[in-house]
Amino acid sequence: MSKEQPPPGHRSVSQISAAERGIALALAVAVLTTFIIVVCLECLADF
Repeated sequence: MSKEQPPPGHRSVSQISAAERGIALALAVAVLTTFIIVVCLECLADF
């Protein structure tokens, strides 16, 4: 690598931020959707 290594605990924000934001968003949506589906199934099971 020609670039200097960033100090431990530091991340190169410009490279990672976009991808991480996309991954985090997808993960949040998936968890939220799963949670809603489970809650709906629980509610439907009561009837």
